Amino acid sequence: MKAFQPGEDSTIGVASYHDKTNEVKEFLERKTNIKELVDSGIVKVPRMFIHPPETIQSTPSLIQDDVHLHVPLIDFKGYQGDCRAEIVEEMRKASETWGMFQIINHGVPKIVMGMMLESIRQFHEQPKEVKMEFYSNINHKQKVLYYSSGSFSGPTLPHWRDTLFCILDDGVLDPKALPSICSLLL
Repeated sequence: MKAFQPGEDSTIGVASYHDKTNEVKEFLERKTNIKELVDSGIVKVPRMFIHPPETIQSTPSLIQDDVHLHVPLIDFKGYQGDCRAEIVEEMRKASETWGMFQIINHGVPKIVMGMMLESIRQFHEQPKEVKMEFYSNINHKQKVLYYSSGSFSGPTLPHWRDTLFCILDDGVLDPKALPSICSLLL
């Protein structure tokens, strides 16, 4: 894929929509991932990940308004009692305004969170061939999905990230469905 060659100029420039469409198609066909792009030594973000100026201009910048911003912090203490409605409302507001939030007093031990993060990091550090067992941008019949960049269709631009995603339809995930490096946690 030409735009992914180390040192190659892959900014929007005068690239046509057709070129960008071909770049996305090749990215998906090759099952490229973000880590692979970074490890290849690219020096510029491929144009398919770059937002057009009109999109950026229509998005208000939080940083310009306040340089002391903090991700909303939601305390789960009392979530099973009288505080539940208040906590749900805090989560709704944080999701609408920030798109994310941090939770404290959730009951998950720090050692478990650390082990989970480490197993995910180790998954992403594995060779591409190992991760491809879980690769899918469209197969939601799989319970564990590995993909890069999210949606490439519609008005949404792809994201600059690799993701390991678990679908818990009934709240349960068979440990055998997980990558072996991640199932060591269980």
